[in-house]
Parts: sequence; structure tokens; C-alpha cells
Amino acid sequence: MDSVTQAALGAVVGAVVAGPRAPKKALLWGAVAGTLPDLDILYSFFTDDVGRLVSHRGITHSFVVMPFVAYILSRLVARVAPRAQLSKQRWFWLFFWCFVTHIVLDWMTVYGTQIFYPISHYPFALASLFIIDPFYTVPLLFAIGWVCLARAEAIQRQRVLIGVLLITTTYLLASVVCKHYAEHQFKDALAAQQIAYQKLETLNTPFNIVVWRAVVVSEDAIINGWYSLLNPAKPIQFIRTPKHPKRAEIDALAKHSRALSDLIRFSKGFYRYEENAAGIEWIDLRFGVAGAYPFRYLVAQDEAGVLQLATHVQLSSVARRRPSASEIFKEVWRHL
Repeated sequence: MDSVTQAALGAVVGAVVAGPRAPKKALLWGAVAGTLPDLDILYSFFTDDVGRLVSHRGITHSFVVMPFVAYILSRLVARVAPRAQLSKQRWFWLFFWCFVTHIVLDWMTVYGTQIFYPISHYPFALASLFIIDPFYTVPLLFAIGWVCLARAEAIQRQRVLIGVLLITTTYLLASVVCKHYAEHQFKDALAAQQIAYQKLETLNTPFNIVVWRAVVVSEDAIINGWYSLLNPAKPIQFIRTPKHPKRAEIDALAKHSRALSDLIRFSKGFYRYEENAAGIEWIDLRFGVAGAYPFRYLVAQDEAGVLQLATHVQLSSVARRRPSASEIFKEVWRHL
């Protein structure tokens, strides 16, 4: 999720764990703890475009590693911040639950989170929540603002924070239910239209959990479809895009390219190739709307019918031009 949401969630969780007797500064401690796992982005200064993509949400997003980090930080902070009047045990649980909720929230997005690192490097993803969702974030921000500004007793502030956590957690569970219902509709539509496929991924669209899109991989094409829970009677129409004619040959180049093999593994098979003036791009189909895919990498050249790896696998200039908010809203609204 975005940094604002993670900080807001950490603030609310931290204040609840610290207890009603803790000062309002517990919101700040929680916000800091809630954003610490994303410090792995600092590694991006020491790697390339592909390294930044596949290394994020690794060691600092692991259920295996972060409890040990919580233990170390709790001992350290208890010494340097004695005025907080929190025991080492209370500090541990504050860091522990802020880390756990951060990891779970990221796990619910499509990006993928290595929750069992270093035992497994597989990027688990529920893909039921968009990376920015105001329906989840705004209640957290409202609770933080109310606690900071309202003249209420400590126990009343605690009840408001717990209540907001229950509401937002219910929203997360609802997103999982909506995703699986939409996926069931896509599968039924594919069967009704006699479309054979190899892979199917149901993905939410920006800022909501009611409009969903399907990315389907068949033997010879990439297929996209849309479904809205607000308009369930609308027939699902699938749009086919033929696979690149040299997809198998380009895939074979991955044996000689760490970057390309990492990209293919990261996408879990939901990718395609596209040619432009600069060369052949690899595109992750799980991200973006209306063809505005943010993860596009120049991976190969096709000169006189001869394929060869690009000198440097790097983020495409096309991907750097992000769609505007109005374009995104227009596309989602079209499928409501």
C-alpha cells in the first residue's frame, strides 16, 4: 500500500497496542513503526531497474524476520525513550503488530510480498486491494484527526481507534469476498463462451473493490475482461490480444539474462511482449488500466529477424509517463 496508508494504519495500531494510558505520541510511534518495513526501498540506490522491482517487499516484509527486528527495536527504544512509560514488552508488541499489519496489508495487493523470506522468495499476493484505496485510508485518517483534536477521555479515544480498526478490517475481508465472487463470474463467462485458458487472475481496479478486471492467458492470446458488482447483469465481454509471434524465442533468452528471468518469475506468467521503435518491451499485465502499464522493460532487439538481448534491461520511457487521475477514473467509470 501507499506510504500514507501504512503510516495511518501504524498510528492507529500503535496507539491501540500502547493502551489508553499512553500519551497521544503513541500515534507517532505507531506511524514510524508502520512505515519502517518500506525502508527496503533504500536498496534501490544500489541496484538497477529490475533489481528495484523484484527486491521490494523482501526481507523487511517477512513474518520470519520482522519479529526479531521488533524484539531488537523494543529493547533499544525502551532505553532511549524512558519518558514514554512503556515497558519493553509493550514496545515489542507495538512494533510487532505494526509490522504484522503492514505486511498483511501489502500481501493483499497484487505486487507480491515475500512473507516467508528467507525460507521462500515467492511473492505471495491476494490481489484483493488496490495500492491506493480511499475507502480504507480515510477512516484511519479520520480517527487519527479525532484523537488529536477532540477533548475526550483516554478510554473513549481507545474505543474510537478500535472501532475504526474493526471497520477497516471488515472492508479488507469484504475485498477478498468480492474478488472471489468476481472471479467466479469470469470463470463462468469463459466457460459459457467456450474460451480455453491456461491462467486467470482477477484484479481490482483503482480506488474501489466493486469493479474488477480479468487477465487471462490462453495458448495464443492475452484476454482481458471487466465485471462490476454494481452492474451484474451486464454481459462480460473479453478482448483478445494475440501473443507476440516470437514469444517463445524471447522467453528462451531468459536463460542468458538474470533480469529477464527475474521479470518473468515476478509476473507469475501474466506478461506479454510488445515492439516499438526502441526494441521489444516486456510488460506486466497485472498493473495499470486502459493499456497504461507502469511496468514495461526494454528487454530485446529484433534486427533483421535475429533476436538478441538488450544491452541494459531498463524501465521503458513509455512506462514513466503515468496516466492521469482523470484517465483512470474515466476508465473505471466506463465499466461501472
